[in-house]
Amino acid sequence: MTEVGRVLVTGATGFVGSAIVRAFLAAGYPVRAFVRAASPRSNLAGLEIESIEGDICDNNAVARAMAGVRYVAHAAADYRLWARDPDAIVRTNVEGTRTVMQAALSADIERVVYTSSVATLALRADGEAADETLPLAEPAAVGAYKRSKVVAERLVENMIARDGLRAVIVHPSTPVGPRDIRPTPTGRVRGGRGTYRDASR
Repeated sequence: MTEVGRVLVTGATGFVGSAIVRAFLAAGYPVRAFVRAASPRSNLAGLEIESIEGDICDNNAVARAMAGVRYVAHAAADYRLWARDPDAIVRTNVEGTRTVMQAALSADIERVVYTSSVATLALRADGEAADETLPLAEPAAVGAYKRSKVVAERLVENMIARDGLRAVIVHPSTPVGPRDIRPTPTGRVRGGRGTYRDASR
């Protein structure tokens, strides 16, 4: 049997992050969850995981969390479509991602999976389905959240090309289901008719 390495999951208490944790556990990987001190832990209740507290914008905390880890799944993000301080969204999504990716390079992480968003993909003029071949330009991104995800994704792409970061980028869309405890913008269903306020993640 091939030996599996430990996985660090950022944003592990969140809707998407907790699903990632469960997927790795089901596949037999030991998981270390990187969580904010103030984050509710109900999505991780009963799971056999290791937890480390910290902020993804804190270089030292991220480096400690990454010690002895083989893989990283970076799912932490500020998923708000509006904030009184839009810069807070940008700081978390851009600078937090930069911190995690730089730490991954320093720790020689074998593989990073970066959770981006369909918000970074441009619509096609021919009406066909959007894909990664047509990235959205930053000036075309509306709102702090989408703009921050575009900037963060370009940052990761540049580190892959320039620094040899061993990362892959995924683009989830409209996540709905159990454990959406806040709920997320895409998880807010009105009137029981299955209509969503936003489908940009």
